[in-house]
Amino acid sequence: MYSTLDNGFNAFYTSVVEEINTTLERRDLLSNDVEMCLKALARFPTHHAASKPKCKRVFRMSGYHLYVSESARQMKLENPTMNPKDITSVVSKGWRALTDEQKSEYKTRALEHSKAGACAGTV
Repeated sequence: MYSTLDNGFNAFYTSVVEEINTTLERRDLLSNDVEMCLKALARFPTHHAASKPKCKRVFRMSGYHLYVSESARQMKLENPTMNPKDITSVVSKGWRALTDEQKSEYKTRALEHSKAGACAGTV
């Protein structure tokens, strides 16, 4: 979709620039008219914004989120017929049962995960 838009915009942009150049060569426009045309042209970007490299937005994972994702995945493998509500209940009880040291370990891993996937200068 963007390539079609880019091609259409580039064709429009090129035709406008050519028309301005042709008109300037013939000197048909007054200087105020030329200035107005150039200001109008300057409002259009020379390239499509989608072509800029984008930084992947990363969810800031907490220790709890990391624990839930790992534990729920394991529980689903061990109990494929268990419904999601029950899995969540069992996993959250498991988190509450962890010691502070164990929770701290998950929190540290979650922070590393968030930093590894984030853009430079974020998180």
